[in-house]
Formats: sequence, C-alpha cells, structure tokens
Amino acid sequence: SDISRSQVRRIQRLLCKTVINNNYSEELLRALMAAAERGGGEVVIPAGRHVIGPEPIEADISNVHLRGEGKGTSILAIEDMPSTRRPLLLLHGNNWSVSDLTIDCADLYPAADRRYAALGGNGEGIAIHDIEIKGMGRVGIVVGSSSSFRIENCDISLTTPDSSLNSGIVIPKNVPTTGGIIKGNRLFNTIMQIAGRNHQLIGNICK
Repeated sequence: SDISRSQVRRIQRLLCKTVINNNYSEELLRALMAAAERGGGEVVIPAGRHVIGPEPIEADISNVHLRGEGKGTSILAIEDMPSTRRPLLLLHGNNWSVSDLTIDCADLYPAADRRYAALGGNGEGIAIHDIEIKGMGRVGIVVGSSSSFRIENCDISLTTPDSSLNSGIVIPKNVPTTGGIIKGNRLFNTIMQIAGRNHQLIGNICK
C-alpha cells in the first residue's frame, strides 16, 4: 500500500537528523526529494545549527512543506563564499512552502556579478512565511514566475547598511509574476524591489 502522509513526515524528520561530512546539504536535498517522490509531505528541520552550501540546494518540491521548529531555533547556516549566481535554496514546483526557520548567510557578500540570494523559487500556490534571514549578503528572497505566492511575516536583515547594492525581497521585472501577497515582513538595512502586476503589499516595514 502507499505510504501515508504521517509516515512521510516521520521519515523526513528522521532523515533530517543525519549530517554527512559536517555539511547538511546532501541530507536536506535527499529528504526534500524523497518527500516529493511520494507526492508531498513535510520535511522538518530539527532544532540546532546546520551548515549547508556554499553550492545551491535545488529541487522540484511540489506539495512539500519545509519547516523548522521556529525562527532562531532551526538554523541553516552558510560558512563559505558562494561561487554562483543561483540562490542557496532554489525551489521549484507548485504548492510548496518554507516556514519557521532561520537562514544565516554570515554577511557573505559575493562579487557584484553574482546576485546571490538566500532563498529563491517559482511555481503556483507557494508560500514563504515566518522565516528569518540574517546577514543576508546581496538578496534575501527572490520569487520568479508565479501567479499566486505569499511572503509573510519574515525578518530579513543585513548587518552593514548598503541598501543600494542589495534587496531583502525581489520580484524581478523580467519574469511573469502576478497576484502575490507580501505582508507583514520586517526588513532591516535593506529594501524591497517589486515588479510584476496585481501584488498586495500590506504592513511591511523597511528600516
């Protein structure tokens, strides 16, 4: 018989408790792909600090929900300078979400030709909420092609103010992006760059 959703959740929680060579990237990718292959499920990042990167973790995770146990409790941390333009977490598919965790980018600031982001993705019905991105470097969150997405209740910060060269939330102008809800986010020492059409911007704070 098919594995149940509750069994998927237990499997992913177990997978996420294993770290290979002191880097969490391989196990995280394996857990995301396992959930997606089962048609969806929940991948839970346990409490603690888990090193990932610097190369991107990229996956198609339709119907998969990646969550931690709370901001400042479940931490994904990068320690080495990235060498690519692609986001650290690059997620594709429909009806996926990321929530309840911290991404610590350690104030790493790639060269100007690398628009590196902590979290990026595309798809329909996607949600990024209740996460923290600290020491973000160049870009916090970027959403590509989508006509229904939510970015809500996120805290995004850059330690050294330099808002002309970085953005906490980016919706690019060169991709078809419409109908987003960007609500209740708090950005410190950075700005938002929002293109596309028919977005709702509600109660965001940029300091």
